[in-house]
Amino acid sequence: MKNLVGIFFAVLMLFLAACSNESVPTPKVSDLAAPANITVASGDGLAVISWDVVADERAAAYNVYQDGEQVNNAPIKVPDLSIQAFTQLSYTVLGLENGKSYEFAVSTLDKLGQESPLAEAKKATPSKEKAKPDLKVELTGPAVAAPGQDISGFMTVLAKNLGSASAFGTASANTDGYMIDLVLSTDTTVAPGFAVFSPNFSEDVLLQGGRISNTPDLAVGESQVLSEGSMTLPSDTPEGAYYLCAQIDAGQKIAELDENNNLNCVPFKVAKEQTEEKLPDLIVKSASIKLAETCQPYSPILYVTATVANIGNAASPERLDVGLVNSLDTHGNNWGNGKGLHGINPGEAETVTFPIYYLIADPEHMEGVHSFDVVANRGNWITESDTSNNSLSPDLKITVPAGFCKTSKLAQIAIIHSTDKTAAESYKTGLESRDFYVDLINVADLTADSIDQLKGYDALIIDTFSGYLSNWDGSADAITAILKSKRPVLGLGEGGYAFLAKLSSAIGWPQGWHGSEFKGFDTTSPVHPALLGSRPVGIESDFVYVTSSPMSYVSIYLPEPESSLELVGREVGNDSHYPVVVDAKAKTAIWGAHGVPSDYTEDGWNALANLVDYMIALP
Repeated sequence: MKNLVGIFFAVLMLFLAACSNESVPTPKVSDLAAPANITVASGDGLAVISWDVVADERAAAYNVYQDGEQVNNAPIKVPDLSIQAFTQLSYTVLGLENGKSYEFAVSTLDKLGQESPLAEAKKATPSKEKAKPDLKVELTGPAVAAPGQDISGFMTVLAKNLGSASAFGTASANTDGYMIDLVLSTDTTVAPGFAVFSPNFSEDVLLQGGRISNTPDLAVGESQVLSEGSMTLPSDTPEGAYYLCAQIDAGQKIAELDENNNLNCVPFKVAKEQTEEKLPDLIVKSASIKLAETCQPYSPILYVTATVANIGNAASPERLDVGLVNSLDTHGNNWGNGKGLHGINPGEAETVTFPIYYLIADPEHMEGVHSFDVVANRGNWITESDTSNNSLSPDLKITVPAGFCKTSKLAQIAIIHSTDKTAAESYKTGLESRDFYVDLINVADLTADSIDQLKGYDALIIDTFSGYLSNWDGSADAITAILKSKRPVLGLGEGGYAFLAKLSSAIGWPQGWHGSEFKGFDTTSPVHPALLGSRPVGIESDFVYVTSSPMSYVSIYLPEPESSLELVGREVGNDSHYPVVVDAKAKTAIWGAHGVPSDYTEDGWNALANLVDYMIALP
């Protein structure tokens, strides 16, 4: 979302300008650099502006200008893909006139929304003849690996199209689509063409499993993280310094704007594995529990503070995606919560505080005396030298006073849809059968004067068919009205994903992964309170069956989620992809299932309804 401080400052400047009849310049940060290496690729009625990320910790986002006017609705942020090599961003401007010349410039924003001077403007003239893709690849790899090691778990490969036309992958073009080769090299030079696999080391050898041959189409400006399974170094690789190189379109199947930017290399070392096993050993050093100020549905009722120490001989790995330290009611009803931990070095400790939410499934149970255990690594998420010392002793005790907790009420919501409202009508029927009041609103009817209308609802839902990738059907006025209503917003499928992109959200495009076999999701551990609502949700082996027939879906890539993100549902078999995520700070969420919910199960409908209730109750 736009930085509120920046918005306030901009409004204040406009007010002062109106009073004085003098122009007021946009506030600048004189020592914050503008982006470098601005390039513009023009195509059929569009232009793609690309630039280098500014290497300054104050740089938080960017603005793009067309002929001196800002064209992006929200600040453009670096996608949170946890890929160290993410060095370039791009923005696509649509609706341009072919044959007409335009000037584009980019500025840097700090965390207060203040702006750097503009980078030198670049000119472009859109035309059908100039429309070509431009593929680039970025990657991360291990710092050290052993000969014969499978390094796929340490790698992230990001394919990007910075051109002005779509790039076809093998999913649609078969062998005429682009592929990516992962090779082992002693330098940063790799000859064009497919690399050759060998079980033995040689210069620029293709890794075993190192050809990513199942590739998706990339739309203009689109980025996707790709994987093909295991990638193994030759077992006879000599120890020493190497580069892991990724070459996109290795077979030179795609005619591109620039054929010389398809290679990217990152350094690493090959060294034999150490035989001495070193492992962390986590213990709960101390903990406390206290009451929250109030007790109401979907809000915290208790807070646990725990200090976890590492008494082992190796650092513990960072795990922010699970409750690496958690606390549960000893009555055995799974009432509790937890929090992830950063990596802890031997002899050091980390203190965290996490909430325990209102127990909607059994409100009467909350009042009275309770004992809560506190356990580190309850789910054996990391390997330790000793797991017998993970529990705090004695358990924490607390009394919830009689009459302390309140009940919830029925809610009124609006589903904002586009031309195809098939899914919106189906969602309306399903949610109304679960005691919601639901209205349908065509996004074309939203104007700058719709703010008061939207304020009348407890929550807003963005329909699944209202957009795709970065293209959302609503106007800038519609986006403004939704934002200024300050209502919680739940995005459904591709439409919700596209709307959240307009907010530069960490759970909107291009942070996601698209698939076609969605039937449900794994719960996080412990189960997020958004699922533990007033409607029962069956959980079988940590899995929630949402639909009886496979659907398309969006899954957000979050290996290292921001602190405001609450992970509700995890993609089956993938610890980095989440189809259900809540951004508590922004009061937004994504429900990744895409399409008409005609085959939703009772558990699927109840999980969605509980999520809506949870969004409404966010403070």
